[in-house]
Formats: sequence, C-alpha cells, structure tokens
Amino acid sequence: MGKEIIGKRRIAIRDFYGPGENIYADQLGWQDAEKKEARSLISKDIWEYFICTVGMNISFYFPKNDSFYGLHTEEIPYTLYKLPRDRKLSPYLGLQCNGDTHEYGEVIFESNDRESLWDNIIIDGHSLEYVLNHSYIIKLN
Repeated sequence: MGKEIIGKRRIAIRDFYGPGENIYADQLGWQDAEKKEARSLISKDIWEYFICTVGMNISFYFPKNDSFYGLHTEEIPYTLYKLPRDRKLSPYLGLQCNGDTHEYGEVIFESNDRESLWDNIIIDGHSLEYVLNHSYIIKLN
C-alpha cells in the first residue's frame, strides 16, 4: 500500500482486483454518485440517507487493518461483521472477499437502533466517519 503516484492519482491499494487494477486515493470513501444521490458532501448525511432512510447494506475494505467489513441491515439487530475472507482464492485482495453482507463473519457491533450505528461503531479506535473515508466501499445495496 503505497503512496506511489501514477499520473496525478495516488495509488491507495495496489493490484486490488488483479495486476494493474489499482484502487486510487480518490476512490476511497463516498463517491460522487453517492454524494449526489444523498444530496450532501457530509459523510454522516450520506450514511443516514443510504443506511437509515433507504435501508441499504454496505461492505467495505479498510486498508489500515487489512480487513473487510459488512453492515447487514435487513434484520434486527443491525449487525456489523468482519467479513470472511479466503486468502487461498487469490493473491489479490478484491478477490478474497466478495463483500456479501449475507456471509456472516465475526460480529463487531450490533444495535436495534439504526440511527445509533453512526455514533457507536468504532473500528480499531477509529470513528465510522474516519473508517469510511479511508476505506474502499465494495458494495452499497
């Protein structure tokens, strides 16, 4: 995971889906399409729109601790999982976990209150805002 620059873009995660299929720093966090749909540039507002209002699941890869996470919101309690990963499948990170929140893993956080998730989810001492801003969002569905 480097700070190598190709063109004017900094590589955040090298070869995520295969050789040369890099994830760039500008691809971490919420993307323009999500910001536009949520009508906000504020991470908490975007979260509230997609997770609290629309009721979507979200999965993401957090490079700082090399882990995949998924929040499953289709049943109560709403549960954040550390998603299962099979390193034997591929040397490429993006092929080791498909980001499916139905593939339950280690429970990181549970709540019966969707609105409490934002303030109470902490990953390795980091707020959810920090984690999402520094993660590659795999799925939002």
